[in-house]
Amino acid sequence: MKEQLLFHWGLEGGGSELYGITEDGKDSYMQRSLYVDKEDIDIWHHKETKYPSFEAFWAEALTIDKWFWWHPVFIHDQCKPIIRKSLEKIDLTGMTQEDHAAIDEWEDMLKDKNQVFPYDIGNEWQINRYRFMSEYNRHKGITEFGKAKRKGKSYSHILKETSKNKLQNFLGEDEILKVVEDRFKEKAGDLHRVRTNTVASQPCCFNLFAPLKNRRELAGKLFSLLMGKAVEVQHIAIEFTPCIEESLGDQSKYGGTDADVAVFYQDDKQKTGVILIEFKYIEADFSVCSSYKEKNGKEKDGIKKSDVRKFCDNPGFYKELILSNVDNKKKPTNPLCGYLKYNNWQLLTKSKVFDLNAIKSADHCPFRYSLQQLWRNILLAENVKEVRGLDEFQFWVLCPSQNKALWKQKGDENVKKELQKILNSDGKNIFFVKDIKMDFVDNLKVMDLEEKELNWIRKFEERYLTNVD
Repeated sequence: MKEQLLFHWGLEGGGSELYGITEDGKDSYMQRSLYVDKEDIDIWHHKETKYPSFEAFWAEALTIDKWFWWHPVFIHDQCKPIIRKSLEKIDLTGMTQEDHAAIDEWEDMLKDKNQVFPYDIGNEWQINRYRFMSEYNRHKGITEFGKAKRKGKSYSHILKETSKNKLQNFLGEDEILKVVEDRFKEKAGDLHRVRTNTVASQPCCFNLFAPLKNRRELAGKLFSLLMGKAVEVQHIAIEFTPCIEESLGDQSKYGGTDADVAVFYQDDKQKTGVILIEFKYIEADFSVCSSYKEKNGKEKDGIKKSDVRKFCDNPGFYKELILSNVDNKKKPTNPLCGYLKYNNWQLLTKSKVFDLNAIKSADHCPFRYSLQQLWRNILLAENVKEVRGLDEFQFWVLCPSQNKALWKQKGDENVKKELQKILNSDGKNIFFVKDIKMDFVDNLKVMDLEEKELNWIRKFEERYLTNVD
């Protein structure tokens, strides 16, 4: 079955998309509507309606009183002549200034002046979220949208940054914005993206953890529940950057291995610990090994690249590529494996949670793809624990369970299963995958929250977890 988005429009409280569908050589048209419940604004409804043609859909659309007040989001070229004729037939007698402005918006769209591009690229989860957020923004009364940096196209999940909407991407909460601004005073990053991209993981993470950072007692209740023991949260660091001693030796002004969230705690037996959390919302994968990706032996601009893959893809990679460099006090300046410049492999040999023998005997380097990021995260968590003299550590991935693509890597391998193969028994007890809704939002909702706190978690759920199934 092949789908093609033909038309998308919306108004505060809902919107719809019309798709041309080709299946078994037959064409049909399907309208998918999303609208808010009239009695309960926290409830959204889906509806699908079939039409024999675009003309039939549009004839019904024209029965809506002042249809042109609906905001056009996307109009396929094949639909424009039909819509243009409808605009030309509008009787302008007695029209208000607002009516003329609405009609101008349609005319601009038909000229491609304000075209907002459709969401037809990405996996099932990503398309679901992009489309929902587009309608969510319309429901919130947003009519102007920003452009993606790479292609310069406008998308309705990207806000146009103005002084009036500075709280829009932070659930309307000043306290979240302050945590964001404080973070960017201390650390470089793409603040514009955090302020404008409504599906990005970074603002989503701030929106969940900033209120918890400011409420250590509430955070303690939540983490006690999730860890199965009483803990007191001492500090939450969002976008945690380790000091030099704690790092993997890769910190620089350009970046390095860090964590989306670090939670420092003490339990009821006076044991101290840290949980490093990797937060994923929209991403389809974890970061992969840059050496394996770039040093592929292929020719570029007349120059043949180095080839690390002839080692990484075969048994004996550890002996041939890694072993001779691990014990050297002076690190190589330009090794085939880029992580030999840092402390990754040395820390691995000392790790109490990785199964070094399983890694050495693997029929390829386990860290070519998604395990590369998880490997670095776990090493960092363990090193922070050692340097700070803590008693224990854990590493969590916090994500929506519906983001299935995140846990598949090259060759359709299951990332979690592949990681379990190289962790020892202790390692299997420090790595956890937590679900944003079930483990965090649902548990917070049943706690004894103040009205402000309850309002925060409801807004978070409405924005990020509506219609995720």
